[in-house]
Formats: sequence, C-alpha cells, structure tokens
Amino acid sequence: MKLLIDTNIFIPLEPTSPEDISEQTQTASRLSQLASKTNTQLWLHPAQRVDIAKDKTAARRSLREQLFSKYPVLIVNLPPVPPRRTNDWVDEQLVLALQRNAVSALITEDRRLTQKAIKQLGTERVLTLADAISLLASLVEAELAPPPAVECVRAYQLDIRDRFWDSFRADYGDDAFDRWLQKCQQEHRLAWVIRAPDSSALVGAAIVNHEKKETRGRKTLKICSFKVDAAHSGRRYGELLLKSVFCHAFENRFDSFYITAFPHHEQLIGLLTDFGFGREIAELPNGEIALSKPLALDLPVQRQEKPLPYFIREGPFSFDPHWTPGYLVPILPKYHAMLFPELQAQQPLVPGREAFGNSLRKAYLSCSGTRTLRPGSILFFYRSEDEQAVRTWGVVEQSLRSDDADRICDFVMPRTVYTRDEIVEMCDRGQVLAIMFRQCLRPIRNPVRLEEMLKERAIAAAPQSLMKLKPPAKQWMTERCLKLP
Repeated sequence: MKLLIDTNIFIPLEPTSPEDISEQTQTASRLSQLASKTNTQLWLHPAQRVDIAKDKTAARRSLREQLFSKYPVLIVNLPPVPPRRTNDWVDEQLVLALQRNAVSALITEDRRLTQKAIKQLGTERVLTLADAISLLASLVEAELAPPPAVECVRAYQLDIRDRFWDSFRADYGDDAFDRWLQKCQQEHRLAWVIRAPDSSALVGAAIVNHEKKETRGRKTLKICSFKVDAAHSGRRYGELLLKSVFCHAFENRFDSFYITAFPHHEQLIGLLTDFGFGREIAELPNGEIALSKPLALDLPVQRQEKPLPYFIREGPFSFDPHWTPGYLVPILPKYHAMLFPELQAQQPLVPGREAFGNSLRKAYLSCSGTRTLRPGSILFFYRSEDEQAVRTWGVVEQSLRSDDADRICDFVMPRTVYTRDEIVEMCDRGQVLAIMFRQCLRPIRNPVRLEEMLKERAIAAAPQSLMKLKPPAKQWMTERCLKLP
C-alpha cells in the first residue's frame, strides 16, 4: 500500500531539534512503525518542497530538505516556478496525485485540504493521522498491546498530578487549570476515563457538568474536558468516550450538549463535527470556540430533510424512519460480539481492544446480491445461530459493491471485523457489498426474536443474507424495536 503524507505529517515525523518535538511526533512515529510492519510505503510529493522552502530558518530548512530525501517521491512534471498562492497550489498537486491513483490515500491534518479532497474523491481516500494508524494497526492486531475499557468515575478519583493533564495546563495555565480540576473534584463531577494497560496512567478522559441554567426547560450537558492521549490515537477511543457521554445524556433526558475548544485542537474539532457538533458564531474572550449539538430524544414527525444529515445532527438516538428503506442484516455471533461488544452478557477480558468495537461508525460486508444501499437506510442487525434476534440497529452512511479486495479494504478498514485475508477470500468468490454505517445507540430493550418476526409475517424465513424489508414489515420492525419490555 502507498500512502501520501502531507507536510503537516512529515514535519512532526522528522523533527530537526528538541524544540520541534511535540505530542504529534510520538503519534507520527507510531505511523512510521506500523508502516514498516505492514510493508506500507509513505510517499512525498515534489510540490511539497515548496512548503519546505518557505521556512525562514536556513539551518532547519537545509536539514528538512535532506530529510525529505529519505522518502520515495512521486515522479511529477512541475512548472519551474509555482504560482503565488503556493498553499492552494500544493494542495491541488496532492489531490491530483490521488485522482491519478499514484497512491491509495492521503494522510493529512489540514481540514481545508481534507474537505477539498473529499469533495472530489469521497471520504475513503483521505485519512487523518489517527485514521491511518487505525488502518495499519488492524493489519498487525495481534502484535499490539490490548487497550482497556471505559471506566465511569467521579472527578475526585482522578489524580491531579497525572501528566495526562499537562496539555490542559499548556492551554489554560497551571494555576487556572489546577483550580478548575479541584473544583470538579469538590463538586463530584462525572467523568469517563480510559487507562493504560497497567491500569494506572490515563490515556483518555471526558468530564461533564449539568449546566444549572436551563433555557426554555431544556437540559444542557457541558463536556468540560475531552482528550485522548496522542500516543494512543487510532484506537477510536474518542468515539468510545463519546458513546459513553451520549448514552448518559440519553438516559438522563438531556436535550443538548456543548463544548469549548481552542482552534489548534483540530483533531478534536474534526471528531466532534463528524458527530453533529456545529460551530457557533461567537468566539470566547480566551480564543476558544464553542460547539453545540442538539439531542433529539424522540423519533421525528415526518420530515422533508434527508435522513442521514438528520441522524448526524440530531442522533445517535433519533433517526427518521419514514422515507427510507429498512434491511434485515444477519450476522454470526462471533462477528456480532466483536462489532457490538457492549451488548455481550459476558464482557471480554480485554474490552476496548478492537478499534471497530470502540467506534460509532462501523462497516459490514455481505455477499448479498443487493446493489448499493441508499444513505439513511435503517439496518436491523439479526444475530443468527444462538440468539436469533435483533438487538441493535444502524443507519447507512454509504456503500460500495466491488470484487476488488484492495478497494474494499481501503473503503472499510479499520472499521470492519473482517481481516484482509477474509476480505480477499470473499472477493475471490464474487462481488462484495461493503456498507459503512453509523450505530444507532437507541437501545432495543426487548430483542425482536425470529419466532415473533415469523408470526407477524415480517419475514417468511430466517434470513440467510442481507434482505430488504417490505414497507409494512419495516414499519412493524421499527415500532417493535422501540417497544419497552
């Protein structure tokens, strides 16, 4: 596999002095290690020499030019003198390399470049650093130390001396942050944490607070702090923490969330935006921006809006079931347990191990003859063999049908339970339907069992492959999944 790295990945990957070492350096180093283990090549584009040449420090510029030569560079005919707007020009050259399939994907932390590339090529060809790490880690899963699960605690159980909090002190000042965390401890605020494998140091944490002022009777939950340590990015711990916060808000009937963040925390802002947090116009005096998200607790009355944008903005508990198809998706118990670990009666010894189990955006593969699925379609996941019941559901984001294993892998990794070898085997037998979906967190408190579906004539027989439900059956399934025990 060939991956093109943006300059904002190359620089932390190759620090030229101790002052250049940052949190992202450790994360980028992990990318390099995983690339070596998986025979993945990290490539550069000759246009990026323009970025290097803009460095005003001669010694650093010279060293970076030498470090540039460590990497394979695409062979491209470039004009001798680039246009004046060099940033846009360099971005265009990187996107053009993707269009011409010189590389499988681009790794970048530049949100403007990401949006430009996605607009022209779709989401599967552009990766954040965390996405790339997660993709490569899925190929060497057995070699990685198993991560822990999320733990619900009170703030007074957190160690204020933990180095995990140093980045917050850098943003807010040592004294100001310590006073704030002490206040959280005194108020017994709720928190979710992820600990390192030895169960001591924190690698992820979210602290929340119920805002005392309610507007028009609406309850608001503030996410006061949210962080995943850079050294542990790529494991979807951010989505795992969000899942915990979302479920708490739903069970306690909160109507909305909000969080503040400094603009330089682009990865956090990107994660929140991807799950429906919208940037507000006002900027705080200290330079932070505020992001808010509504949380719809009930299914909407029939709407004209497309169902997927609605689900992203208002979900992950509310979705629009009225104008979109529904599908019954059979899944073997071992894959169901891996994809939805929180639904298992007996939790695994190392919960949180798999990135696809942690994530809210997941992938499913099928050999069904169904073509592609409309975004916003509802998926009812039927656990076959042992339980023979529907216990969870999701909303389709996008789908792809192909017999090209590399294309399928690029589309779904690392959000699928299947290994690369299994995907290759499936593609050898014919075309594979790959579905990217977002898990709906609205709990199905009373599983829908096979005998009940047969009795109600929602289906004629136990599903053997992905099947589309007729409108009356889909309506019945939706209402039945919402029914309380």
